[in-house]
Amino acid sequence: MSRSERLLARSWERAHRQLLQKEGFLEDALAAALEEPIVWERLIAHVGWTERVPAGVPSVTTQDRVTEGRTDITLTWPSGHRIALELKTDEPPSAGQIEAYMRSGLDVIAVAKLPAHIKVADVPGRQFLGVITWSRIRELDWKDAPLELRQLHQLLDATKVIMPKISQAALEGLVLSWNTWEALQEWARKGMEAAKSVIAQGGLQCVHRQKPRERVSADMTHERLVWWMWPPPWQDDCLAIYAGLFMGRPLVPVTQPSLPDLMLALHVNPTSRRGILLRTDAEWTTAASEWTRQPPNGVLRELLLGPADWEMLRCRSSSLEIVDAADPGEQLVEWTQRRAQEWVDAGIVGRLAELLAES
Repeated sequence: MSRSERLLARSWERAHRQLLQKEGFLEDALAAALEEPIVWERLIAHVGWTERVPAGVPSVTTQDRVTEGRTDITLTWPSGHRIALELKTDEPPSAGQIEAYMRSGLDVIAVAKLPAHIKVADVPGRQFLGVITWSRIRELDWKDAPLELRQLHQLLDATKVIMPKISQAALEGLVLSWNTWEALQEWARKGMEAAKSVIAQGGLQCVHRQKPRERVSADMTHERLVWWMWPPPWQDDCLAIYAGLFMGRPLVPVTQPSLPDLMLALHVNPTSRRGILLRTDAEWTTAASEWTRQPPNGVLRELLLGPADWEMLRCRSSSLEIVDAADPGEQLVEWTQRRAQEWVDAGIVGRLAELLAES
């Protein structure tokens, strides 16, 4: 049975066993694509390695034990020549890890999100072919490309291991918006602080730093620019509230194309003890459901109770609301304050405070 035939079953097995690291899924999908002879042939031509690897198509195995470790993917030729592909979802592997594979008798290719020139020690008879980025693999495409390669492309997009292309328009926009970024961060921070005050009056005390004088900065991960607050002490379930701007995601578009959303969200690990407590508390979910049915007035109110939803409660409006405002910062702060007051008035904050005190 080919690896591609097992691909969906393998993914289900990983999910069932809670083995959800990106590298594992990428390993399965890349190995399945490389079993297609034309993919390997075109890949080495694409990256200029035709003269650096053995001729012919190798066999593909995964998780092979070697003298000093275990490989992600191993390519083996009839001559016995072997190349280890070491996969990373961010930074490339260390020189030490590469050298360990070389001492084990393999050549090495690193695959990572970010490029690098890694200096490795010489190992007689072995070579490090360098780092190839996931973006370069994503570029490998042609009409009637095998399904396995197209599936890999979709996975690369979904796991976000591809660095974006840089267009002239994007760079021009960066120059035009350079001073705006600092302003947005400060306005979003003031919005969070205003919401914190409102939520405290509603019965839930939050903090936004671990120590009084600690310096904190805006969170710019997961397509958002936000500031966090949480009921102390901080816990591993990441129950917190954050406010700021949301840039949109593939499955969660912004409310108006090309403009970020203003956002206030309650965030918690849905599978954690407190995440489950919130999802199953009838009083809290009823209050939140009634809040979502308030008149829109340009606000999208979302209650997300799925097993994969970390932003359990979320409200968003287009940032068009602050464009050309006399004082955009004040407008953003007032928007955040109003959304927090809605949560208080709906009983969401009060019940949340009760549940946290009880738990």
